[in-house]
Amino acid sequence: MNRSNDIENRDAQRDIGAELLMAVDEMLGNTPVRTHSITQTDVALARQKSELSQRQFAFTLGVSVRTLEMLGTRCM
Repeated sequence: MNRSNDIENRDAQRDIGAELLMAVDEMLGNTPVRTHSITQTDVALARQKSELSQRQFAFTLGVSVRTLEMLGTRCM
């Protein structure tokens, strides 16, 4: 079965009207249903404390900006 058929089968079982009404009720209730928290990595915190730009911080560490970005995502 291909991806398109999977999506069609899933959508055929959904009640979009009910989902929309539930979403409106959630918005009007002003209560968060889903929350997300974002935490800073150790690398991001160190760079913030150093008050260096991302490029300057990468240069100081002797790595590329891309490597610095990868370090930041791996520490999460």
